[in-house]
Amino acid sequence: MLIAILMAPTKTLERVVSHLPATTPELADELDYKSYSGVYDAVSRLREHGYVIDQNEDNEYFLHSKPGGKVAADGGSVKTRVSSGTKQSITNSAKSHLIELERELTDRANELSLPANSGLNRNQEIEPGNESMVFFRSDDHFGQVETNQNGKEIFNSDIAENYVRRYFNRGLSIKHKRQEMGTTFDGAYLILDGDHVTNETIYEGQPHNIDESLDEQVDRAARIYVESISRLAAAFPQVTVITQHGNHGELRMGGQSSGANADDLMFLMVNIAIEQSDIDNVTFIQNEDTNSTAFNLRNHRGYIRHGQDSLEHIGTSSGKDRWKTWFIDAMDSSPDNKPWDIAYRGHYHEVKIEPIAGRPVVMGGALEPSGDYANSLGIAKSRPAGIVHGATDKEPLAWSEFVYFN
Repeated sequence: MLIAILMAPTKTLERVVSHLPATTPELADELDYKSYSGVYDAVSRLREHGYVIDQNEDNEYFLHSKPGGKVAADGGSVKTRVSSGTKQSITNSAKSHLIELERELTDRANELSLPANSGLNRNQEIEPGNESMVFFRSDDHFGQVETNQNGKEIFNSDIAENYVRRYFNRGLSIKHKRQEMGTTFDGAYLILDGDHVTNETIYEGQPHNIDESLDEQVDRAARIYVESISRLAAAFPQVTVITQHGNHGELRMGGQSSGANADDLMFLMVNIAIEQSDIDNVTFIQNEDTNSTAFNLRNHRGYIRHGQDSLEHIGTSSGKDRWKTWFIDAMDSSPDNKPWDIAYRGHYHEVKIEPIAGRPVVMGGALEPSGDYANSLGIAKSRPAGIVHGATDKEPLAWSEFVYFN
């Protein structure tokens, strides 16, 4: 599993192991900790990784055994950490695991010195007359199960993974056809707009409509997007990945950071995996703090929000009022007071394009057919679909094609 690979002990934790046996004060001194709490936390996290660490009569921590059955010289056996979560019952075990994962991934990101990229200070190198291609994914809902009136499963995690792969197959096929017609692409933008996992406790009765626990959903979504970004990196000279969390990924329990979201953990997993690979033409713009992200798209300004605070039809007077407010807020908060030229929104599971202030808002569809949750939002049944489009020097939305899933 990708989680297991990325959850390998950090260099800091490996230093703790290398200094054993040692007392708490000795470890704090060796690791330059200002308080003993850092030692207690490190030992606790090592135990989470499967290390069996005990204390002797001299209050020294010593390694009793390592993960995978490797026993220290003085004997002993390994205690393995077993998840108590089940696929159809709501427990806190998966979320507790993700809280620990959040801490581990943050440590790993710090060790890799991943840049805190602002969407407005990074841009691709472009050649006038060329184009850029945009891939827009939202609302994959890994973990969700939908059945038809006969009880047959028409959507599950396996189908979701297959559809994501088909989406990129189709997008790359469109790219090749346009190249045959004479288009030169400077690069690709991949917009990930949230709800890539479906979670376990978003609506009543959901435990009966999932086929994977939350940590499994995160792992599967991360794996398919590592694969997909790798394909884009091989097909384009440069790739920019812009991420925005949705509402399904919210981790609603104590212990995690403020606003912790499983979408953000998945994005960080993908970022770290790509960083640790030999791929060197991918840039990530990840925003964990707010519900919207502004970024440069070729020589245009892009803007994304998941859309749970939007209305389904943005063309109504109330819908326009909300988007005009966000339009002004984005302009006021930008360093050059420029508004966005194109916006992206998910959440409502329908692909369409509507204008706000003369600028297109691209709304992404979902992989799954409309189910109870979507219907509860008042969303009309629509065909599962996605969208890809091109951006030129003059137009942020020069052409577009829908990608349908049967």
